[in-house]
Amino acid sequence: MKTRDVKTSLPPDRPESFYASGPAKMRALVAICGFVTFVLLFCSAVHASENITPASHARRYFKADVVIFGEVLGCTTNVVERKDVPGDSGWVNHYTTLASTCTVRVDSALKGALAESVIVIQKESSRAWKSRFEAIDENGDSLYMGQMAEEPGPGEANEIPSSGRWILFLIEKDSTYTFLWRAKYDRMNLDLYRKFAEEGRRYFSEIRPLRLVSR
Repeated sequence: MKTRDVKTSLPPDRPESFYASGPAKMRALVAICGFVTFVLLFCSAVHASENITPASHARRYFKADVVIFGEVLGCTTNVVERKDVPGDSGWVNHYTTLASTCTVRVDSALKGALAESVIVIQKESSRAWKSRFEAIDENGDSLYMGQMAEEPGPGEANEIPSSGRWILFLIEKDSTYTFLWRAKYDRMNLDLYRKFAEEGRRYFSEIRPLRLVSR
């Protein structure tokens, strides 16, 4: 797993007694907000685009139980668990588990059968990073080194969308739909997935050297 080093005054998810008090504590809170903003912008930049082949699209289609075209009406994400685990050489590993639930209006189903026009999809995901104490600065604040994991994967395609119209790939079990991937709702992708539906696995023998870009 690759990592990227970032500097922050204080690591998040620590007991309040761990932080400095008074003006130093206020500076620490500002530093935490700045660090969290950096994390979000960095992750977005790392996974801003995705290059995949028609074969990759096809594998996603055939792995999913249900493929739908629809609009995400709303989505909520809650923290399921946070934990800190001491590591080697002074590092502390931070783990956060998130659970997302979204309501989706189904326009049509390309694969699978749905009785409802509005369904609920869900996904559980995790975030991991680690921090290590470095020094005390001139203001008396603690400085930490942070390392963010850069996990390999299909980027934004495996992030559950919070709104908008999408092609959604789902696993269905006992009428519960679990999110797998998403693809941009456009004519090119619609035609491609309709082709999968018509030709089935024969499509693999006819794959052209075309590269598609999904965001």
